[in-house]
Amino acid sequence: MVDGKVLIVDERKCTGCLLCVIACSVVHTGDIDLERAHIQVWRTDEDRYVPLTCHHCETPSCVRACPTKACHQDEATQRVLIDATKCIGCGTCVVACPFGHAHYDEVAGVSVSATTVTGAWSAFASANRRPSPTSTPTTTTG
Repeated sequence: MVDGKVLIVDERKCTGCLLCVIACSVVHTGDIDLERAHIQVWRTDEDRYVPLTCHHCETPSCVRACPTKACHQDEATQRVLIDATKCIGCGTCVVACPFGHAHYDEVAGVSVSATTVTGAWSAFASANRRPSPTSTPTTTTG
């Protein structure tokens, strides 16, 4: 069970504006660089938008696949984290994720995944008047 805040997205309200991606990028990289954000938005064939974040799975494939254990599950919170100092950039976590979330940051030379929503949510909420995602304190299964 994941403990702490999780990002809940009402896909029906997502307009594909990418403000969540921009906010996340600024919080994590200090710049607007959509490729480096830890949240991505996919457009479906039906012109719907699906924001994608880490699911923090109960038994994460990415953690099992990582040869250096850089991708690991925090014992206290059960969140899936990637330790950039241990990551060798091999991309096995990216391939192993069934949801396509973990991704390789070419600038940093490591894989990244969503770890926290607090800073990014504050930036997003101040930029968007009709937010789709909500940051909710909860204990939930992954």
